[in-house]
Amino acid sequence: MRDRGRARQVARLFSDGVSRESICEATGLTYGTVSAYVSYARREGLLEPVRGHVTLTARLHHDHAEALRREAERRGCEVNELTARLLGLVCGDGLFDAVLGTPEEERNEQQARVRG
Repeated sequence: MRDRGRARQVARLFSDGVSRESICEATGLTYGTVSAYVSYARREGLLEPVRGHVTLTARLHHDHAEALRREAERRGCEVNELTARLLGLVCGDGLFDAVLGTPEEERNEQQARVRG
């Protein structure tokens, strides 16, 4: 690898959870070059575990997953980055009730569905 300093920079960004696309924008490197640096960093043990992050798995309806994919493409990011941003905003700004309704509203909707 020609530029170990650049590899460390890419590894640090990637370890901090920055997407390859965002690393391209920040560094001016192509996607292929960033991917090569990430692979090199992985082989050399330069990647640190992502700090302060947790990986979650969710089951989504196909249509919802496709909507996320389209929106991520429109915004020039990866689906996992978009999803993390969305969930981060909901959690960070306390938007649960604004997005889902209050727990009481949810119970009322569930009861109405049961009654038919």
